[in-house]
Amino acid sequence: MNALFDISKVTYWHGYGTLTRPHTDAMENMMCVYEGYKNFSIAAPESRPWIYAGTQGYPDNYSPLEFVAPDYDKYPLAANAIIKTIHIQKGDCAYIPAYYWHQVASSPSVSIGVATFFRTFTQMVDLFNVGL
Repeated sequence: MNALFDISKVTYWHGYGTLTRPHTDAMENMMCVYEGYKNFSIAAPESRPWIYAGTQGYPDNYSPLEFVAPDYDKYPLAANAIIKTIHIQKGDCAYIPAYYWHQVASSPSVSIGVATFFRTFTQMVDLFNVGL
């Protein structure tokens, strides 16, 4: 029996001024910051048509678009995407739902975070997103 918040994986993130490529994860994510800060630029799964997902040689769950500074000349459809940014610092946690697009920027000084990944609550979420 699958339970809500059934832990699948825990990852430790330690870096200085890192910036991830925009991507999705197939699991629910609770990111907690222990030192420094992280900025999550987030777009809902419905933004997929406007963020050029899976193009330019990237896997299907990655985007070449920089969410933190979109190049609208190169990616004109990106103007239709709704991208929100949340700032979490030492002592804060953020919940990132499965299949939400996100790009993560870490503080230029040390940043330490722990991400706890959980299986999705229902298989329908996974079935809906197969092949995206």
